[in-house]
Amino acid sequence: MHPRLKAIIILLLALALAPAGCGGVITPPSVVTIDATAIAEDAATLNGDLTGLGTASSVDVSFQWWTDSSSYLSETAGQALTSTGVFSFELTDLEPDTTYHFRAKAVGDGTDHGSTRTFNTPALP
Repeated sequence: MHPRLKAIIILLLALALAPAGCGGVITPPSVVTIDATAIAEDAATLNGDLTGLGTASSVDVSFQWWTDSSSYLSETAGQALTSTGVFSFELTDLEPDTTYHFRAKAVGDGTDHGSTRTFNTPALP
């Protein structure tokens, strides 16, 4: 068999056997952080908006959060979404009179983080 013909056959077989989507452009999801709501001395609801799935059919969304005094990020449990839209997570066991920082996170065919937002838990009465 001619070497060039053999190379063409190998290439065609590789393309035919490649998983769907191989060689295509991969796009990460897109997410926006929305202000926290229902802020109390020991709890708050974090809110985000998955604005695009990218090329993934399912995207895991969560929130990363921290205080000024913490040296690491905490992360909420992930939630799988198959369509765009608003999502939330209620944080509990928070400290009163504390500033918290948070951002939405989306993981699909890549990762995106929303901008960082802050909220303050009120002091105890």
